[in-house]
Amino acid sequence: MFYPSTFIFERQEWLTMTVRTNSAPKSPKRILIARGGAIGDFILTLPVFQALKASFPQATLACLSPAGRGEIAQMAGLADEIRNVDDRCWASFFVRNGELDGVVCNWLSSFDCIISYFHDPNETWKTN
Repeated sequence: MFYPSTFIFERQEWLTMTVRTNSAPKSPKRILIARGGAIGDFILTLPVFQALKASFPQATLACLSPAGRGEIAQMAGLADEIRNVDDRCWASFFVRNGELDGVVCNWLSSFDCIISYFHDPNETWKTN
């Protein structure tokens, strides 16, 4: 069975969930779920949004996904912010040693926790 590359980001430190499962902040204020793939893949991620909303009701939940996916979570009241990963500013995050957009980097660094389901076999997204 294939499992997506999943990791948690705490401020400036990338942590793999398989290595440190209890590494998430006790009360994160901002959480990002990054999810690529087709609409069905995204729908299968909605329980993650629900669980995070229930566990951290005061936290802001954001979604980084292809166009039309994040809107589903937002309309269901599960995502407070959405960003489209297909926007040009994200392209360099998927290229090794890409020139990263400063505004996007600042937005990403505003999260206490990032949970990514992006397919990232070479860890390019994670490293950038």
